[in-house]
Amino acid sequence: MPAAAESVCVARDVQLARLTGGRLHVAHLSAKGSLEQVRAAKAQGLRVTCEVTPHHFTLIDEDVRYDSRFKMNPPLAAREDREALIAGLADGAVDVIATDHAPHEPALKDVEFDRAPFGILGFETAIALTLEQLVQTRKISLARMVELFTTGPARVLGMERKVVAGQPADVTIFSTTHEWKYNVNDSPSKSRNSPFDGRTFKGAPMATIVAGRIKYRRQ
Repeated sequence: MPAAAESVCVARDVQLARLTGGRLHVAHLSAKGSLEQVRAAKAQGLRVTCEVTPHHFTLIDEDVRYDSRFKMNPPLAAREDREALIAGLADGAVDVIATDHAPHEPALKDVEFDRAPFGILGFETAIALTLEQLVQTRKISLARMVELFTTGPARVLGMERKVVAGQPADVTIFSTTHEWKYNVNDSPSKSRNSPFDGRTFKGAPMATIVAGRIKYRRQ
């Protein structure tokens, strides 16, 4: 599945957005060529936005082993693609970080690589990977990270979200210094399909509040 398979489709969709005046959001963008199409569309004033996943700005095709936990769609791309995505996250060409969280029961992933379904767990490691790969390396600021997870998605959806009275109380409290090791077997998920199992991180979500109620608190 070469990167051109994605970027050709993005180019087509950008042209359709130009033709129709329609609204286009590119989900899970992974290729340098795709991002170039999005940049050009934005420069022309078209209503085009895009998102990138933590695994695509962390891993590359060289990391893939004969292990279905590394099988995802779009597939992991080349080093130059990852560098382009990081640049887009930093300069505003990318609007959103989205997890593409795709849990699968272990039996479905514990098969030959070509028979396994696409997708990995994404929620539990999203903030930690962003802090590790982008903030702690000074590729982006902490404020930019928060924007990519919050007001960025809100803008794409045509919403306005602020931490003020009257707004939905959906908040994640996170630490930039908490050190922890991701053990997928300790996950509350019934799935185990993460390529980041066993990885040590500095920074983590500490609590999640949904509609004013605490739904998760790190022990």
